[in-house]
Amino acid sequence: MIAGITVLDDGGGRLLPGNGGTISLVCLLLVFGAGCSSESSSTKASDGGMIDVEVADATSEVAPRHDVSSLDSPGLESDGAVEVVPEVPFCQYEGLAIDLECDGTGDQCVYFEYDSNGIGVKRSKDDDCDGLDPLACEEWAYTPDGNLEAHALDSDCDGNLEKCTTYERDEDGLLTAVIEDYDCDQVPNVCNQYVLLSEGEEYVMEQAVDTGCDGSVEYCKVHYFDGDFDRVYMEIENPCDVTVTSCTAWTYDGLGNLLTVVEDLGCDDVPESCEESVYNDQGFKIEMTQGDCLTNEYCWVYQLDDQGYPATSEIDEDCDGSIDICMVAEDLVCF
Repeated sequence: MIAGITVLDDGGGRLLPGNGGTISLVCLLLVFGAGCSSESSSTKASDGGMIDVEVADATSEVAPRHDVSSLDSPGLESDGAVEVVPEVPFCQYEGLAIDLECDGTGDQCVYFEYDSNGIGVKRSKDDDCDGLDPLACEEWAYTPDGNLEAHALDSDCDGNLEKCTTYERDEDGLLTAVIEDYDCDQVPNVCNQYVLLSEGEEYVMEQAVDTGCDGSVEYCKVHYFDGDFDRVYMEIENPCDVTVTSCTAWTYDGLGNLLTVVEDLGCDDVPESCEESVYNDQGFKIEMTQGDCLTNEYCWVYQLDDQGYPATSEIDEDCDGSIDICMVAEDLVCF
């Protein structure tokens, strides 16, 4: 991995100790970087609306950060150690311009703010890149030892929060609960409980989802990790411990870069969604394809800047060789 950029979201990646629930900004919005992936990523913008590249499912929040691990896989280490010191130096981009016609003009922009360590603490969107009337203002807060503690969303940036999420951990920093409050009125709406089922050569963690926070669990996710703390398999059980309704598998190269994601919604060995990534020798992603496992429907090509950081992305929505959307990262800062 280059400059400590590793990613674990619901799309997979390297499991790191103590950095729950965060993700590199370049992976978050450009689908750039080493090990970037997205189980539910999308850059589809056929309706002309704001491109929304999400990397977490409905039960987790993500924040821009260089060294990351998932809420669904919160920093396991065999000795229980917590590592919070980032590898330095590393660099991040402060802006992203989305060019929907690839004519050299940014149609939509995303802006990021970092703390002194380069940890992402704020993000906002601008649907016309004029620097006025921001949308979707988000903030992240961390504990002194570097674990994600809270996330807040103000969808129209008017000072009234629409969603608040808090993260609870045990004394070793292992995630035990994620509580989602859709109105930020201190009345929880979704409660996620996490339990480590086994550890050793393979780690297994169960996530129980209570959508009403009434004590009744609606469904569960069971996450499987290999000895390198990479998530390799996930099952969704509805109801818990009874019926497996969806399966997802991940594979990696020797550096921990995510190579493939295969989603089988019925767990019948007939996958519905496939993703494959290619990396250069430095570990940066340079190509990615997504499709229905029969035909590639989306193709990405990434270009690096003079320092080796991914700076632009070209998206071919039907993989016919014609570029449909361009993305350009702006204002590289190093820490």
